[in-house]
Amino acid sequence: MSLHKDNMTKKLSLIDIIHLSVTIIYIAGAVIYDVWCIAVHGSIGAGLLFFPALAAVSLAVYILRGRIRGGSSPQRTTRGMLTEIYDIVVLAVCVIAVAFAATFSWYYIHAETYKPQPPDRPVDVIIVPGARAYGNSPGKTLQSRLDAALEQLQKYPDAVCVASGGQGPNENAPEASAMFAYLTAHGINPDRVFMEIYSHTTMQNLQDSMDLLDLQGIPHDCVLIVSSDYHVPRALMIARRLGINAYGLAAPEKSGSYAFDAVRDYFALIKSWLVDR
Repeated sequence: MSLHKDNMTKKLSLIDIIHLSVTIIYIAGAVIYDVWCIAVHGSIGAGLLFFPALAAVSLAVYILRGRIRGGSSPQRTTRGMLTEIYDIVVLAVCVIAVAFAATFSWYYIHAETYKPQPPDRPVDVIIVPGARAYGNSPGKTLQSRLDAALEQLQKYPDAVCVASGGQGPNENAPEASAMFAYLTAHGINPDRVFMEIYSHTTMQNLQDSMDLLDLQGIPHDCVLIVSSDYHVPRALMIARRLGINAYGLAAPEKSGSYAFDAVRDYFALIKSWLVDR
């Protein structure tokens, strides 16, 4: 009985250390991520609450676990069995939490430092995936993509542009229409801009754009995808799977929702890696 009690104590102590370590990692991660997003991207949106919320949940679970365990003996009582089950669940969640922290850190650093290879030939087509729009006015994220696309359309005067984006929730028009209006208002010949108005995902952006180009008989031997820095790696991954000879250009992010957008695109990257083939 004494040996069983010692083993139980050691096991619980190890879980305590693991759980507290994960909580500390998330608290530190929350501070670093939030300070970086505010300092570099000016992001002050709700996305900054993501990692602090995870840290708070982890700490709350640790406190709750202490209450459940408190005073219980290692005997097969209901409290003792509940404690053992709870320990297993907490340990599994800690493993998942560490895996998430590690993979998100890799993704975020990669997105921040990623430098797409520039085109080695004249560009035929520039594809701009959609983002939030307000009627015929692009949101900040979409505007940053369009401003970068404008520079490339001036650099490659023979290239055409595909404004790719359907109508999203709480939008009263396809995002492509706002993109068309913005580009033409800034001097781009309307004949150079094609609207793809049905897509809602990055996979659809690229596939539907290729279908539109084929329908119009427009060559697309060299394609430049202009999007946000955190989005370009995923867009190029999908492009490779679709057999598109694509290059990427990362537009500087102007949106205050950068923190939320980066976290959302992390999960979208996992989904695309598993599903978009």
